[in-house]
Amino acid sequence: MTNGNVKQQGFLPQILVPTIIGLGVLIGWRYLINQGNRGASAAGSRVGQIAPEISGQDIAGVAFKLSDYRGKVVVLDFWGDW
Repeated sequence: MTNGNVKQQGFLPQILVPTIIGLGVLIGWRYLINQGNRGASAAGSRVGQIAPEISGQDIAGVAFKLSDYRGKVVVLDFWGDW
């Protein structure tokens, strides 16, 4: 009769506790992902929309605008030297 009780008590720490912890981690992860997406939306970035106008000078000092490259793939690399 004692062996049966040991098996029933083993269910809680071996199965139920890891399951509850795993669900907590998944829920927390999804919450953080959704928080990050809200921040991007608030900043004005929208998938599929036209990017805001960016202008500047290249290394040679020639002026450029982002709209000059419409329809082409553009990689923006913001590099800080601080």
